[in-house]
Amino acid sequence: MIKKRKILLSSIIIAAFVILFFFMINISLKSNINNAFDVTIENGVKWIKLEESKRFKITPKIMIKPSEKVESPYLIFDLYIENKTDKPIYNIVVTAFLSDKIRKYMSTPLNIFGNVKDNPVNLIPGKIPYALYVTKITNIPNYNAFTEEQKEEMMEILKEPIKVKISYDSGVEYLIIDSSEIIIENYVDI
Repeated sequence: MIKKRKILLSSIIIAAFVILFFFMINISLKSNINNAFDVTIENGVKWIKLEESKRFKITPKIMIKPSEKVESPYLIFDLYIENKTDKPIYNIVVTAFLSDKIRKYMSTPLNIFGNVKDNPVNLIPGKIPYALYVTKITNIPNYNAFTEEQKEEMMEILKEPIKVKISYDSGVEYLIIDSSEIIIENYVDI
């Protein structure tokens, strides 16, 4: 009887440590993400269409490219952001928010990307850098085993709007990139 209690107590203690370990990793990961990217979205924010932006032009591109080193192809999200005014824009920080549905098709569960808060960029007309380029590269696990239906579902999810928060020295713009504006190139299923 005492032996069973010791085994039960040991099992409970081990389970508690395992749960605590994973909880600490999860908190640490969320903290690092929040520290790296500008993920704060104020209540009541109005997201505007990309063409309504008075300051920024964004060229969005999503590519599926074969990988020579990994069986799964790359899934690449690119945003090419330009200053469309004739005035400088300082301290630009970009955070892009992809649909939560895309997570199941990525090897990394993080569906946000951008430039880090600690490294803002200035876009001054006529001076380098001429644009800000942010990208996310991940793999599509088990893509070669996908059925045609799974591939079609993934392609439909890739067409979902992308939300982009652009913070700069004198304000913030919350933009929605509509599916009609997203360039999708699939170099795997040609």
